[in-house]
Amino acid sequence: MSSTNSRNRLSLREACVLNDALARLALRWKMPVLHAIANGASSYGELRAKLPEITHQMLAARLRELVDEGLAVKSADNHANAPRYTATGAAREVLAIMEEICRWEKRHGRREPPPRELAERQARAETSWNEGAAAKDLRVRRPHG
Repeated sequence: MSSTNSRNRLSLREACVLNDALARLALRWKMPVLHAIANGASSYGELRAKLPEITHQMLAARLRELVDEGLAVKSADNHANAPRYTATGAAREVLAIMEEICRWEKRHGRREPPPRELAERQARAETSWNEGAAAKDLRVRRPHG
């Protein structure tokens, strides 16, 4: 590990395991896939139906990670010859924590600014854009050649 980014990541991991846990859990689609499994979607097809926007590659990758990390168990369905996924106790534990984080975010998360402030921001943006466009028009154009 020679890069500053790698050293910083290691330092953060050593300082607080929370950083490592959040980085691992915050991967795109990981929590929605785990949530779907915990709420009854157990086959690949059921997961695709619950999460239609996820790509096949992303779903397959997240399922492998969840199994490797002990958050899901993959088992064969004797009738359909298709694997089934079930959430582990660790998964249910982390989902309860994530649900609490969601409630916290709803209470304290970033709010949209009041309409007046939005209008002022829009006016400032338009003014600065118009001033930039006017400055371009005022430039003396030199003939080419």
